[in-house]
Amino acid sequence: MADDEQRPREVEQFRAAHGADRIYVLTAITPFRRAMDRFVLLERDEGASLLLICVECPFRAPLDRGEPQPVTDEMLAEFRRRIDGAEKAWASDAVPDGAYDGMTLVAERASARGYDIVHIVAPRGNSPHARLIYAWTQVFPSVRKALH
Repeated sequence: MADDEQRPREVEQFRAAHGADRIYVLTAITPFRRAMDRFVLLERDEGASLLLICVECPFRAPLDRGEPQPVTDEMLAEFRRRIDGAEKAWASDAVPDGAYDGMTLVAERASARGYDIVHIVAPRGNSPHARLIYAWTQVFPSVRKALH
């Protein structure tokens, strides 16, 4: 089975194993680096939500690898508000023709309703993809620090 076929199952199993109602994953991959930066938000309707931060994370590292940080109710509400405003981003990848060899951002989300993944390179202006990334960087300082 190809990696792209296994990924939804891997993310869903991780979500279920950690009692999360929803999970969001943002991965930053930069050419010529031997590692990636990955952020995993575990959102729970009942109980505390958590952000796992794995900077310089080895490729193929399990999703639970990383430094846990608590997520306040206010942070979670702000993230949900911002990410809901970027709903159209989940419809398709945003990789322009002739994309440069810069950072590729991979955004994933999983819930009981399903799994989505998008690849983003150099999102433009106020596009849904830019707003998706902005939701992460504006709410979580550790994400902002790693991506800028």
